Amino acid sequence: MSFLTVLGGFSEQTGQFARVPKADAELIDDTFRIVALMAAGADGVQSIADWSRNAGRSGEAGGFRDLLYDRLADLYATRGQYQKSVAVHQAFIADNRAHPSVPAFYAQSVDVWRMAGQTGRAREARADYVSAFSDSAQYDALASADQRRWLSFSKTLGDYYYDQGENASGGRRAAYFASAAGYYTRLASRQEQPGETLRLAGDAWLQAGRYEEALASFRKAAYEAPGYANANDAGWAALLLERNALDGTNSLKTTLARFADASEKWSASFKEDARIPPLSSDVANRLLARGSYDRARQFAQTAIAHPGTSSTVTYSALLVLGETYVAGDTFGFAENAWRQALELASSGKVVDASGDDVRRLRRQLATSIYRQGEQAAGVGKTDIAVAHFQRIDSVLPGSDIAVTGRFDAANTLLQAERWLPAVNELSRFRQDFPSHPLTDSIREKLVFAYISSDQPIRAADELVASTGASGPAMEDQLRAAELYHQAGAIQKRDRIYLAYLDQMPALRKPEEAQTHLLDQTFRQRLIDSDVAAPRFREQLVTAELASDWHSKDTLGWAGQAALKLAEIQANRFAAVELRAPLAESLSRKQQLLEAARSRYDQARQFGGDGVISQATFKKAELYRQFAADLMASEAPAELNEMEAMQYQMLLEEEAYPFEEKAISMHERNHQRLAEGVFDEWVEQSLQVLAKLFPGRYSRTVRWMSLSGESNKESKDGA
Repeated sequence: MSFLTVLGGFSEQTGQFARVPKADAELIDDTFRIVALMAAGADGVQSIADWSRNAGRSGEAGGFRDLLYDRLADLYATRGQYQKSVAVHQAFIADNRAHPSVPAFYAQSVDVWRMAGQTGRAREARADYVSAFSDSAQYDALASADQRRWLSFSKTLGDYYYDQGENASGGRRAAYFASAAGYYTRLASRQEQPGETLRLAGDAWLQAGRYEEALASFRKAAYEAPGYANANDAGWAALLLERNALDGTNSLKTTLARFADASEKWSASFKEDARIPPLSSDVANRLLARGSYDRARQFAQTAIAHPGTSSTVTYSALLVLGETYVAGDTFGFAENAWRQALELASSGKVVDASGDDVRRLRRQLATSIYRQGEQAAGVGKTDIAVAHFQRIDSVLPGSDIAVTGRFDAANTLLQAERWLPAVNELSRFRQDFPSHPLTDSIREKLVFAYISSDQPIRAADELVASTGASGPAMEDQLRAAELYHQAGAIQKRDRIYLAYLDQMPALRKPEEAQTHLLDQTFRQRLIDSDVAAPRFREQLVTAELASDWHSKDTLGWAGQAALKLAEIQANRFAAVELRAPLAESLSRKQQLLEAARSRYDQARQFGGDGVISQATFKKAELYRQFAADLMASEAPAELNEMEAMQYQMLLEEEAYPFEEKAISMHERNHQRLAEGVFDEWVEQSLQVLAKLFPGRYSRTVRWMSLSGESNKESKDGA
């Protein structure tokens, strides 16, 4: 074609129409217009394609093919044939993908549709342009102007779909926002300052329900867009996403640990932001609820330390701080936190703090002090422990924990063997809280302290102090009696023994050996104190006879008691004179003889060192005395000499059996020598026998005295 040949010549002359002389400009323009008219009159864009292809093979149109398409597209556009104009652009693009003019043809399609007033199609053309150069390599190959156009188109499209999303609902709303977010996201990747675009992308993704993408965009806007003025808001939006996820209001998958890390990063990045204190307090409370005490404490401290914190936030953080310290058994720090929280709650600066909150804080404060006391006591720091226990009352006066603290202060002193302070504290506790259940144990603790500090009398006095209308229990009185006994307070001891023995049946038969031994011990001690000795000797003997339980001590005591009782009867016996008429005095003397004899038999039954020998000797002497008294008794005055002789013979006959019994009893003592027993009573029996039977018993003997020394030789009892 001659027109293409002409254009080919001009192309060579002008460097492919880069430098067109003014004189040739009109001719060149007319030539292009004629070619366009010819193509429009023929097959349109197909004719241009064919001519260009043929001319290209001949070397005529290879360098200005794009201009041919462009003039044809312009021709259609001026005629109002907008669809054909855009079709020309599309045809060129389809056949010349690598041509430098491709971006311009995409852009011209946008202009054509705008000229046509087809905003929707213009938008689609912009989308085509953006899509065509979204790939990084393709975008990088664009000229600067084309790159700016791509950025502009992306922003326009993003804004459009964002606006559409705000006015739509349901699935369409989500789709619009997703489209907007896609454009913003790609646009941001090619901006020098992408912060605001990333924030918009994040918001669009959020509106579309695409939480992971929204989170990523917000984070990039906050931390990967240097110089972005609203980076803190973008970061905050990311935090809200994660917090809402934790609260279950969106489907974003996250964890409390991730949220805490994100919060920490945001706070470190935007240190002046006023939202740090409430955020840190919120995170601290969440971590506390999960048992992450160390991290919870860290966030609580951040909230408290921030210069922009409020009283309400500080109060909330202090509560967390206190709980974490309690969980870590660091009660001193916990006390400090509770004190500060209590001060705020009581000041009226915290609107939500109620009276119940104040009471609860006082309780927690008191408890933390109490725990410090326990810890100090556990490591032997007595003074510190006592101080902690005692100061609880200044925080929560009259409370159960304050009372318990007072009690534990005394106990701590007691365990540390600080007897005097312990006694003082225990006594004051009882005085201040006479009706408290803990007071019931005070007496035993005081008793322990007195005994441990070698004050048995005070311990005993404490045991017998009145504990009610009925007085102290007998068990406590007996414990006191033993303490009095140890301390030598005999009168106080004996009063308890008397009360104890008086309140039980006189002939009680104990079912246990220990009880019997206890009863007999008390009786013997009263006898030793000469308190109602006859009565208790009688009881001691009677009880020992009746008991199934015996010990060396009880038998010995009973034997001595029986001897003493027998001696009383023997003295009475000896005091009765046989006078005429003999029957009356003789009967009285025989009764006393039998009473004394019975006691001596009881003593012999109990046994014991020296008891059998003594009882045997004493019983023999009773018989011998009775025989002698009979022989020496006064004869009736009215008897004549013969009758008096006969009367005397009768007395001798009566006295003889008693003499025989006396001899028999003394001989029984004599027989104890063969058993290896020799004591003063055996010796005295031998002396009596020597007088009665000198031929048999009166011979020179050498006896070993009780002291182990030999006596002088004796003969005839001398």
